[in-house]
Amino acid sequence: MVNIKFHVIKLTCLCLFITLFISCHSTKEELFKQKVWGIVTQKFIQEHNHGFKILTIQQFDGIPCRLQDTYYLGMWEFSEIGDTIQKVANCDTLIVKKTNGEKESFVVTSHGYSLF
Repeated sequence: MVNIKFHVIKLTCLCLFITLFISCHSTKEELFKQKVWGIVTQKFIQEHNHGFKILTIQQFDGIPCRLQDTYYLGMWEFSEIGDTIQKVANCDTLIVKKTNGEKESFVVTSHGYSLF
């Protein structure tokens, strides 16, 4: 009985690790399909996760999301809390509109998004 529990726990841990590994590696195709439209509510660096630069977006549809600067290079530096982020699904361009009306577009590259 103890041996079966050990194997179940081991298998559960393996499944969890695989799920987390896959979810942390978005592909260019997934980014292309993603729709984002909302307000920047947080801006921080994830020290415990490779120092990724993260923006938390409260989308207008009510679903929060996080954007990682690994895919949107330069977006983190340009963006501030209160700015609007918009990316249409099946499009490779992301637009950041600042509260003062200034806009910048970022387009996907092989390593992520860069200033367009």
